[in-house]
Amino acid sequence: MINRPRHSSANGRTILLVDDSPKEKHVRAIMLNTHGYNVESVSNPDDAYRFSQAKRPDLVLLALSKDTEGESTLWERIKRANPRQLVAFLINNSFYLSPVFSTSDLVRDFVERIGALFGAA
Repeated sequence: MINRPRHSSANGRTILLVDDSPKEKHVRAIMLNTHGYNVESVSNPDDAYRFSQAKRPDLVLLALSKDTEGESTLWERIKRANPRQLVAFLINNSFYLSPVFSTSDLVRDFVERIGALFGAA
């Protein structure tokens, strides 16, 4: 059973998670789902572009580790097709894996940063 927080900024928003690491994609999707976001995930820029055009998610979250040029090209394609599309990049994934913080601190920080993209307090 997943415990959802009492107050969430998710409001049923849909996030397209673009991540080429199956393990990290799974963990991130669980964190976001747990906090009330609808998460669709893909593993490559071409699938991400097609999905973003067909479904218009509230946020496209890019976490591609193998090809940073692919991220910027995807960002340009999405923004050219839909200038109002909200796109964010996950950079320096080691921040989220740092042993300095507890797991609950990492999850809370990750979700709060996503919420901040939508203007949540």
